[in-house]
Amino acid sequence: MTILAEPAVLRFLGVKGAPRARQRRPVPAPVITFGAVRALKERLQLDDNAASRLAGMPPRTYQRRKAADAELSAAEADATLRSARIVQQAIGVFGDQTRAVAWLKRASPLLGGVPLEMVSSDAGAKAVADELTRIHMGDYA
Repeated sequence: MTILAEPAVLRFLGVKGAPRARQRRPVPAPVITFGAVRALKERLQLDDNAASRLAGMPPRTYQRRKAADAELSAAEADATLRSARIVQQAIGVFGDQTRAVAWLKRASPLLGGVPLEMVSSDAGAKAVADELTRIHMGDYA
């Protein structure tokens, strides 16, 4: 199964073999390893349990992948890329990583939950992305 990803998201996660060009259209992603999850975990200052949920894997699978720096399954890679895309969008909206991470970890009354916990599903990620777009456009925070 081929996974498509935006080159900027691949570079954000430090994925080896990520295109260097300033392409905007999604490209076939190279092999996504646990290193991408580790990069996301460090950027968001998460513990292992939160990082495993964000990557869509059970804690034991997370520990095995971590120990071997193993390749992620298609579903795990998709969840990791989706989360990274939202984090990048939040950084763009709030202007820096610290403010973006603080917003992602704080409950949002308009979303009815914590944005970072919602991105594990497509519908949740879309709701968070839409909320970030509204904030960016000046509707409300």
